[in-house]
Parts: sequence; structure tokens; C-alpha cells
Amino acid sequence: MSYQPLTDDEVFGLFEDVAAGLSVPLVVYDNPRTTRFTFTDELYARLGRLPNVVSIKIPGVPAASAAARARIEHLRHLLPATVTIGVSGDADAARGG
Repeated sequence: MSYQPLTDDEVFGLFEDVAAGLSVPLVVYDNPRTTRFTFTDELYARLGRLPNVVSIKIPGVPAASAAARARIEHLRHLLPATVTIGVSGDADAARGG
């Protein structure tokens, strides 16, 4: 995404600009291996309040089922009910459900 590390505010601004110009739903895909940027939970919450954001796909969840459920429940409390949560990776996604 950039040569220099981005701040949460810079990433939010990028999504804010894109969401404002869309007439279709937007899924935020958090892929830190590719982007070298790690989303914070606070950033997820801010992004979830943008118009047209309908889902956030997060990196894998913990291997332990209880910890995976707790992670998703924590995010569910931060995000509007209209925003779904996806989990990357087939095995991780199964634990996140």
C-alpha cells in the first residue's frame, strides 16, 4: 500500500473517501501479510460506521474455540449490527463461526 507505514487515520481516510463515492456495498479486507498494515479494533469500529461498509474480513482467529468465539463476540460489540464479520482461512473461519 505504501513505502512508509500508514497510521490508522490515513487508512480510515482512504476508506472514508472510497465509501463516500460508492453506490455498492464495501467489504473491508484486513490482510496484514500483504499490506504490512495491522488494523486495530478501534479502526474496525470506525470503519464499520462508514456508509456502504457491510462487512469486515479479519485475519485468522485463535485456535482455541473459546478464544475464537470471544474474539468474534468482542468485534461484534464494536461493530454495528448491519456489518458482518468474515474470517480469513478455511480452518480459521470454521472456528470463528
